Amino acid sequence: MDEDSSTRGRLESFPHDPIHRLVGGVIPRPPLPNPADPANPIPQEPVAGGMAFPPTAGFDPIFYVHHSNLDRLWAEWSYMPGKSCGHFPPQDWFDDNPWHFYDVTLENGS
Repeated sequence: MDEDSSTRGRLESFPHDPIHRLVGGVIPRPPLPNPADPANPIPQEPVAGGMAFPPTAGFDPIFYVHHSNLDRLWAEWSYMPGKSCGHFPPQDWFDDNPWHFYDVTLENGS
């Protein structure tokens, strides 16, 4: 990251996040039956697709292509004159923040 704090998050905000939403898409859900008024089913909100929803983004094969390209863009940016990758956060930051890993095999009883 460079020393200008106003640029922090720009790559994350655009194009990174919109690409996740565009590729992940929106999955429409069918309306629910309405027992009180069968002629007027209850609409459901659409849900985000795999890439658009952080807990499932890594299950989408395009995720890895997308993030490899972001890594490439980050490396290109960091070699521009006057830019640097910055410093790693202190070890406490890694220790204090929770890291979530999903057990897709459910072997841990989750």
